[in-house]
Amino acid sequence: MVRFRNSLLTGISLVVLFAVGTMTNPRSGYSSPGGSPGAPSAQTQNVNVVNTPGVIAQQAGVWNVGISGTPVVGFDTSNNTVKIDGNSTVKIDPDSTVKIDGSPTLTVRDADNPARQPFAAACVMNNSQGFPCTLTIVPPAKLLVIEMFQGMELNATTNNNTIKYTFPQFSQLVRVYADPGSTVTAVAGGQGTQAAITGYLVNQP
Repeated sequence: MVRFRNSLLTGISLVVLFAVGTMTNPRSGYSSPGGSPGAPSAQTQNVNVVNTPGVIAQQAGVWNVGISGTPVVGFDTSNNTVKIDGNSTVKIDPDSTVKIDGSPTLTVRDADNPARQPFAAACVMNNSQGFPCTLTIVPPAKLLVIEMFQGMELNATTNNNTIKYTFPQFSQLVRVYADPGSTVTAVAGGQGTQAAITGYLVNQP
């Protein structure tokens, strides 16, 4: 009985020692032969780009950027000409025209400038019934633009339509057009009252 007890105690002591040794010295884990899918490889990996496209960024041929030669522009006061490179000549004549190397004359003035064709007209009432008096008959190939009217009523033909303009004031600024060849009349008031217009003429084609 004593021998059995000693053997049991010896066995229990060996089991306890083995358990203590296992806890203090944990075993290292081993991966499967294929390796874990998420584990990094210890071997150096090579990354190669296949069929790298070639980019050509170079000048093709000779480029010429800039002004070849220096253009010369001069003004000759003796004959009112402007010369470019000694070849092309621009001439300004005293009659406000421009000529280029004998080419057809080009006008440089504004042919329809109001300041070049100012216009004014007036008429006096010679009756007491208020009949219109004739201010003007627009010249042929001219359009009359009326900018100021003195009177009470103005009659003008625009686009072949005679229009009667009635104004609350005796003298005021207006913008009225009268066709070429049309008659412009006005009503100013009683006997001896003067009606007047001012404006300009415009050339019509």
